[in-house]
Amino acid sequence: MQEKEVIIIGGGAAGLAAAVACHQKGIEDILIIERGDNLGGILQQCIHDGFGLEKFNTSLTGPEYAQRYIDQVANKKISFLLNSMVVGLTPQKEVAVVNSQGLQHYRARELSKYKVSIAVLEKEDDVGWGISCRNSGVVHAGFNNKPGTLMAQFCVEG
Repeated sequence: MQEKEVIIIGGGAAGLAAAVACHQKGIEDILIIERGDNLGGILQQCIHDGFGLEKFNTSLTGPEYAQRYIDQVANKKISFLLNSMVVGLTPQKEVAVVNSQGLQHYRARELSKYKVSIAVLEKEDDVGWGISCRNSGVVHAGFNNKPGTLMAQFCVEG
């Protein structure tokens, strides 16, 4: 089992920003786990501009905005896995991941340090604001998930 200080599930805008913020706070042993072929999440599909006005003081398209964060992740040498699906979380803060290398196990030290199972960071006043039950790629609370699935475990245990 590999141990990491912080494990971030999802390499979209929030995951990338969280990784960069952790690194800026002095945490270097970070792993981003992304189920898709590349980092950037839904931003890669948002071709309109207007992103980045607050963070980068310039208007960027979604892919340009994502690339700014991807570049920061690369420059800071933050580790990431692509095409990797999280298939389990244990009460011992272990994360099970399946990818082309098979089943891998990781342990997140920061979660263990604070004795929490899952830390949810949300920009909005409410968790899952703007998320619909059709977006099954987002772990959220408030929807009926099939019992026994990972999403149901998050809603119950998280």
